[in-house]
Amino acid sequence: MAIDKLFKDEATEEKGERARMASFIGAMAIADLVKTTLGPKGMDKILQSTGRG
Repeated sequence: MAIDKLFKDEATEEKGERARMASFIGAMAIADLVKTTLGPKGMDKILQSTGRG
């Protein structure tokens, strides 16, 4: 796959402070998605089987 076909035509390039802020916002979004799966009250506790045997 050629590098020019990797991104859509409307893709843009971020530099400097804007790139740093975009990266930070992306990290915060991912953290928000996974925060309920970590820790003592995480979703993995809810998903445990309650069946016997």
